[in-house]
Amino acid sequence: MSPEEARELRHELRTPVNHLIGYTELLLEEEGVAPASVTQLMEIRAVARRVLDLVPVMLADDGTPGESARILGEQAVELSALSAALRAAPGALPLADVDRLVAAAVRLGELATRLTSGSLVSPQAAGSVHEPRPGRLEMILVVDDDE
Repeated sequence: MSPEEARELRHELRTPVNHLIGYTELLLEEEGVAPASVTQLMEIRAVARRVLDLVPVMLADDGTPGESARILGEQAVELSALSAALRAAPGALPLADVDRLVAAAVRLGELATRLTSGSLVSPQAAGSVHEPRPGRLEMILVVDDDE
């Protein structure tokens, strides 16, 4: 695996982690969040930040997993459990927002499993090309925060 492909894989690992951090920060800004949910959100954010610190050393430039790959798997399990516990808290937070947290944790868990099993290969390395599905409109969303 080339250094470019290893960088791409590190980026792929960062995406769900950044989603977890971003969603928790948004939910923590909401008014009326139950104290127990605030504690869980802060815990999710703390674990996600630890994982984000691991990503740069998770893959060597040749794409081989580093020793922190095992830790990623453990942290991904913890994030999934914490997110699921938030989902189980009745009426604590908007369900759609909690589902986003759960989805990001699941994605990270999938990547961690693929990384520790040695089957994490970038789309370019696998030679796959994104083909639009027949009858589906493909779109790219561009967001610019400058006026």
